[in-house]
Amino acid sequence: MMWRGALAMIDALGFKGIWSRPELHGDSDAVLVMFDALQASTKLAMDEMAREVADLERDEGLRTQIQVIYLSDTVVIGAACEQKDGERSKDADAVALAVVGTIASHIQAQALLAIVPLTYRGCIAFGDFKLSPQFIVGPAVDEAASLMDLADAALVWCTPSASAVVSSVKGPATADSADSPRLYLRDGVPLKGGRLYRTWIVSPFKTVPHTPQARLDYIRRGAGTFRKNVIEDEIKKQNTLAVWRREHKHYEHVASMREMRARRALREAAAQKKE
Repeated sequence: MMWRGALAMIDALGFKGIWSRPELHGDSDAVLVMFDALQASTKLAMDEMAREVADLERDEGLRTQIQVIYLSDTVVIGAACEQKDGERSKDADAVALAVVGTIASHIQAQALLAIVPLTYRGCIAFGDFKLSPQFIVGPAVDEAASLMDLADAALVWCTPSASAVVSSVKGPATADSADSPRLYLRDGVPLKGGRLYRTWIVSPFKTVPHTPQARLDYIRRGAGTFRKNVIEDEIKKQNTLAVWRREHKHYEHVASMREMRARRALREAAAQKKE
């Protein structure tokens, strides 16, 4: 029986020829060590998500399945969620999208910290799928696989099927809270051939420390992963950094507005005391 939920397929840009990168000093085994560490980190993130979802399962009566498969530098992330009575609901769909988006954002952030920093590109689809260590099948797999390399930027974005679901559920996944940035941002994805597709994009900053310096460090490390003087990489770099910088400015604006509201509240409280 197939799962129904969110499915991401992402892969590392610049992976071809990684074994020859100077950072590895000719040690091709270091590539395996690097990806073993990334897989271990992803497992911890998946376990953390499972613990968070367990609370929802208890409180909201949901049943969730999560799976992550590494196929060389390609990562497949699947999450299915439903009511325990088997019924579909927007709450269940929102959980599946939150799980997949958060794990994808985690992989993006951790890959930039590797001995050879890497950026990831791919997409998230929503629909039916079945995953095993050897096989991945289903309509959601077909949709994600056909579109995952279409973006001309290091972004993880929602295909039409997933975008429609995010738009219908919204809520915490697309809104900022006091201590956590939004998971999905609405922006244009630059596609190969010069087209632009407006959809929901996984925030690159969801799983990094919620500070301006952490975001700027992320942008700096990401910019360094693209080859210099190679036109294809320069275009991807420009497209990627344009989205990242807009999202950084969004957070700066949110922080500024939050600080302004806090100062106003203090002034109002002081005025009430004087009265």
